[in-house]
Amino acid sequence: MINIFNIRPKGLNVGNDAIFVAMRHYIYKAFGNMVNIIELPATKRYESGAIAGLSSKSIYEMNRSGHGVIVGGGNLYENGEIDIDTEALKALDIPLMVYSVSRGRIFNKKKELVDRTDVISDSKLKAISQAADFNHVRDIATAKYIQELNVKNVDVGACPTLFLGKYINFSIEEKYIKKYISDKVVISIRNPSLMSIPASYQQQVRDDINNIIEYSKNVLNKETVILCHDLRDIDYAESISCDHLYTADIYTYLTIIKFAHLLISYRLHSFLPAISYRKDAIKISYDERALSLIETLSLDKWNINMLEENVMDAVIDRINNMDRLKNIITANEENWNNIDTNIENQFTEFANLVKRNA
Repeated sequence: MINIFNIRPKGLNVGNDAIFVAMRHYIYKAFGNMVNIIELPATKRYESGAIAGLSSKSIYEMNRSGHGVIVGGGNLYENGEIDIDTEALKALDIPLMVYSVSRGRIFNKKKELVDRTDVISDSKLKAISQAADFNHVRDIATAKYIQELNVKNVDVGACPTLFLGKYINFSIEEKYIKKYISDKVVISIRNPSLMSIPASYQQQVRDDINNIIEYSKNVLNKETVILCHDLRDIDYAESISCDHLYTADIYTYLTIIKFAHLLISYRLHSFLPAISYRKDAIKISYDERALSLIETLSLDKWNINMLEENVMDAVIDRINNMDRLKNIITANEENWNNIDTNIENQFTEFANLVKRNA
């Protein structure tokens, strides 16, 4: 039996599980039979005793019992979320694939894109990039940055959540959730205190959410529900006069997105699954990781940059012109099918190398 270690975010955000479930489809298809996927947290910051990341302990275990290792997907490069021992990394003797990771910048108070204070160091980024047998990062901006470090083996792998609707099916959740959610507007939030944006824009988020709730009620005749992605969103949701939903179960989460009347999202990994289900959805972005991935997938003309646009005016514009989204999707079907095929090919190449070395 093939053992594949997967180093990925294991924090509170259910969006990380959406990436994993989508990626798992490609892993199983590439290997052509059952494969053991051994998940390790990318950092031990949340569990002091954990074997995590690309540390000396984890690499020792990988070399002993693993046949390959996949790092990703997720925002591992931009917020101190991966532990890397560059000396131990040199001892890794099984194939390494980096997949769908990002290194995004944030907007400062002058609305300039700047590095986060907890961004991965260039030395570690270069080390893992050069160690990777396959280096498929998530978006254009991340690939460009790594290339500027004089690393040649990097390309854009996009994000597998765009294809969740194509490959992931489930029915039990639909029975209980569909009736409740199908006539509601869902606002997928991130607690503004966790958004790396100027304080004035953090304060504006509450007004925007309240305005969307009022518009949904008075113009669309729809109730609104707030979708929390992790525990840190719940306190904020409690402070808004609106029902909220939280689940750590990925299938319940995806069912909510799949059957919502309309999704308005501050989160990439609710918006992309919604697009995969061809749902009416609107994305509000506030940092480079979102802006770059949206551009990578040619959805930038539909995106709302909250630091550049009046959010409520832009939301109303999108609601009244939802055919534009349908036209964008139609225009990109062939390109997205090519991305889907490329992802399959990337994992097949990795699987072939793993099997040759097993």
